[in-house]
Amino acid sequence: MLLITSGEYYAGQSLALQLLQQPEFQGKVRVSCRDTSRCENLRKLGAELVQIDHQNQQQLEKIVHGIQYIVLAVDPEDDCVSSTENIVRAAAQAQVKNVIILSQNGVEGSQQKRLRELLEIEQRCQKHLGNSNWVIL
Repeated sequence: MLLITSGEYYAGQSLALQLLQQPEFQGKVRVSCRDTSRCENLRKLGAELVQIDHQNQQQLEKIVHGIQYIVLAVDPEDDCVSSTENIVRAAAQAQVKNVIILSQNGVEGSQQKRLRELLEIEQRCQKHLGNSNWVIL
């Protein structure tokens, strides 16, 4: 099972749409959304939607349970750093072994708030994931 985060935003939504069109991913894609009503198109294509509360660690652990791969598409919300870190903590606790972090080029040394947030997310993910297989795209 594959988990894609931030399904109601561009990166998560686009990736989920592409994967759900491939027969080998049917029934194997879970998408987390803050508001699942914004992701109903993904459910119609076969995704399992889960409403996420990034501050509820017990719920996050349930969402990542049984997941082999997580694609962390970072949402544009103000709490994106702590939200993403909470998901990563849950993934580490559940021993998810494969994590793909979607980021952007040029985060190092940038003065732009969004890019600084992405750099912080990358650093926190590396700290928590340790021996897992992870990659930053």
